[in-house]
This record gives sequence, C-alpha cells and structure tokens, in this order.
Amino acid sequence: MDKKMHANAEYLIEKYVSDFTESIINQSKLLAFIKRDDLVTSNHVRDAVNIIFKNYQENNRSRDLSIAIGGAMLGAFIQGLATELQAGRISTFALMYAFLGVIGLFLILRRS
Repeated sequence: MDKKMHANAEYLIEKYVSDFTESIINQSKLLAFIKRDDLVTSNHVRDAVNIIFKNYQENNRSRDLSIAIGGAMLGAFIQGLATELQAGRISTFALMYAFLGVIGLFLILRRS
C-alpha cells in the first residue's frame, strides 16, 4: 500500500513499538528470573507476549463493563429524577437517584 505517513503518526507508531518492545523484554526477563533460568529463551518471550495480550484484553473487558454499569446508573438517575420532579416532590428517592447518577458518571469517566 502506497500511503504517506504524517510525522505525528510515524512518531506515535515508533513510540508504541518501543513501549511494546520494552514491555516484552521486561516481562521475558521477569519470567526467566521467576523460573530461575540463566537465559531468557524464546519460550519466555512467547509467554511474555501472551501475558501482555491477556492483560490488555482483561483491561478492555473491565472498562466495557464499567461503562455499561455506569451508563445504566446514569440512565436510572435521569429517569428517576425526572419522575420525581414531575411529581413536584423532592424526596429521599431523588437523593438516591442523584447518588446513582454521580456514581454512574464516575464509572463512565474513570474508564474512558
């Protein structure tokens, strides 16, 4: 594919490759150290890559779940508070809905 790269895109790619390479090296050395091996082998490198990818996938699942729960809580806040305000009353339910909204917003923003 013949596409030119913007300078910032090239820089970002180089940074990601460098960071990923550093992570693989450090994880491989850690695995060799834990197993008390004298040398980092290709098995250590393969295991390190698997660990890094597994952690990445788990973080994505955790983030997605946090956003979904936060969205549900924020939706409950909006609907519940609107119902309470339409009824012309401010009760402990309104405070509960406000609490749900704050927690929901925190969950969404924390993982975005």
